[in-house]
Formats: sequence, structure tokens, C-alpha cells
Amino acid sequence: MRKEVVIALGNFDGVHIGHQVLIRQGLDSARAMGMNFLALLFMPHPQRVLYPERGFCYLTDLDEKRRILSEMGTDEVRVYPFTREFAALSPEEFVVQVLAPLSPAHVVVGYNYTFGRRAQGGAQELMRMGQNWGFSVDVVPEQRLDGVRVSSSDIRQALRQGHVEVAARMLGRLYRLRGCVEKGCQRGRELGFPTANMRVSAEAVVPRMGVYAARVRRQGKMWGALVNIGFNPTFAQQLDTQKDLSIEVHLLDFTGEIYGEFLAVDFLARIRSEKKFESGAQLAEQIRSDVVAARAVLGSYEG
Repeated sequence: MRKEVVIALGNFDGVHIGHQVLIRQGLDSARAMGMNFLALLFMPHPQRVLYPERGFCYLTDLDEKRRILSEMGTDEVRVYPFTREFAALSPEEFVVQVLAPLSPAHVVVGYNYTFGRRAQGGAQELMRMGQNWGFSVDVVPEQRLDGVRVSSSDIRQALRQGHVEVAARMLGRLYRLRGCVEKGCQRGRELGFPTANMRVSAEAVVPRMGVYAARVRRQGKMWGALVNIGFNPTFAQQLDTQKDLSIEVHLLDFTGEIYGEFLAVDFLARIRSEKKFESGAQLAEQIRSDVVAARAVLGSYEG
């Protein structure tokens, strides 16, 4: 059978700097062999299928993942559905049913890649099976940043602790949330700081509650922003709609309506924790200070 492609296997949630090393290595092999490079993803994430009660959340949705991989030079991003039936395949059945039909000449995986029922297959097993099926295997070692392992789970933990700068270093870019603007309670407008109430996917990782400096992409243009993640404790007793976590975006130096628009928020730094104020006037004064802090962060940011 004619070999036609180099394949990278994984979920690549976040497409962090460790994943990027793997992708670049696969791309280099593909170009050296004169072949196309294919990233084969398995979606949904196994955690969502096998352990739905854990509420696994993604660092990157599929569209964002496709965009990043394509911008890196990947020729094709193909998604294989991960189901309980798929999870029950033996390592041999995985190779026969998933890999062999693609006729790979070469496969690239991470050091901790597993496949087959109960993760019975690992990188060494894949190398052994590759000898039988005519493809070679490269195993990319663990990537570390300042002596610390880089992994999707560590990035999630950093975000949930509010350490968006740490997450950005591991991702190799700012952490991004995307969502549509919905009409809120317009409390920010009354305070002199109109905000866009952004609805994001329930499957997305939301950083720790608090106030952040951010950049926001809207209609192809980038804006500085102040972002509040929380429950609006100052007005919580007055509003029945504050039971759910809200993400409120104040675009700096912007006027206009953006209901129904799609925003992409890139987090730069956490300015402070969410706090309950005695009055709207006190909150407005704090927001003025937050805006000054956000402008300082934006002014020092390069990228």
C-alpha cells in the first residue's frame, strides 16, 4: 500500500507550547518526506465521554483548534468521533480501524499518548505495531517551562486560580474566551461604564472570578478592555438574574451597541478579586481605578 501522509495523534486541547513542538516536528517530517501533514483529533474529549460527571471543560473549542493548527501549517485537520464504542477498541483494533486506512508513512505522538481499551496501548506499543503496518513513530518528550511541566491540565489549574499570565506562557499566546453579546441588566451603563454581557460555552474554561485587563477582538479590530467575571455582589440582592456567573466586558474608548455580536477576549492580567460595595457610587469609583490599572497593563503589553 502506498504511503501518503504523516499523522499527529492527540486531542491537542489548548494547542499549548508542548503540542506546538509536536506539530512542528510532524510538519518537518512531512516536508522532508514530500507528504501532507494531518492532525487527527479525537472529539469529544475522552473525559467528557467516559466521566461526564466531572464537567470537563476545554481550553480551545474545535473551531479555534482548527484555526491554530491551520495557521501553523497543518494541511488537514480531521476529527474522529470519540464514543464509548470507540473507547472499547483494543490497541490492535485502533490501528486497524483508525490508522491503517489513512496509509501513514510516519506518526508523531506525545510521550504520554495512550490508545485502545483502558489506555492499554502507549507510545512503545505504537512503535512496535508500526513495524508491522509499515509506519515509523516519533515520540515527543515532555516539554517544560522554567522547570515546570507544560500540560493542558496545568493550564486549566492556572486559569482557575486567576493566573492568566502563567497560562499564557504555557499556551504560547494569551488565553482566549469567545462568545456572543447578550442584553444584560445595563447596570454598568447606569454607572457610566457600559458593559457587554458575553455568553460563552458551558464547556469553556472560565478564569477565576475577578477583574481583568484584556484585549478584545471585535469585527476584525482590537480594543483594550476591562473584564469582570463574577456574580455582581453589589447588586445581587436587587436582581434575580445574578444566579449565574456573568462575564461583563467594558471596551475602553468605545461607544455604540454591540448586542448580538461575537467577541474574542484575550486575558492579559488579573487586577483584583470581585468585591461587594456599599453603593453604586463606590463601585463606580473602583471601576475608574480599575480602568487606570487596565490601561497600564495594556500599555506595558507587547504582543
